[in-house]
Amino acid sequence: MTIRKLNKDDNFNKVAELIYATDQYIYPYWFYNFNNWRDVLVYLIQNSGSIFYYNNILIAEDDGNICGILIFLLNKDKFIIDYEELMKVNSNFKYTIEEYIIPTCTNIDDDTIHIPNISVSIESRRKGVATELIETLKKMFPNKNLEVDVLSTNKPAIELYNKEGFVTNAIKLG
Repeated sequence: MTIRKLNKDDNFNKVAELIYATDQYIYPYWFYNFNNWRDVLVYLIQNSGSIFYYNNILIAEDDGNICGILIFLLNKDKFIIDYEELMKVNSNFKYTIEEYIIPTCTNIDDDTIHIPNISVSIESRRKGVATELIETLKKMFPNKNLEVDVLSTNKPAIELYNKEGFVTNAIKLG
């Protein structure tokens, strides 16, 4: 397995699939129908103002196939979204961006890396992929604290993050 930064020549469709598969609560809210999610996420991966921008993504590859991703945010990053363009896709973006993404990004301090998304393909789970992604990020930024938002019901993820020394922000739905 190889861990590296995503680059503009990689398969953004596969990355979009992994992002979409990560959160069954948030992403269906973002998309009007199943058919448009891939195009929207690929657009966001290509957009330097997006938290999904490819420059902020580590990937895990196994035999040339992307099997995991880790998205990371630094406080110095600027997340400026073209609301007008995104509103054409879905009016729910404005709420999510204003209520979650912008507050999250503006509250990352100089000593912290925030991770909004780690996803591993179903066939690659329980094989150490997420751990390898995290270890690579730690090597890239050895003096930074790691912070992650995670659903309070996702016990395996909370266990992994605590073991890896993360500050976890457990989110309860409902």
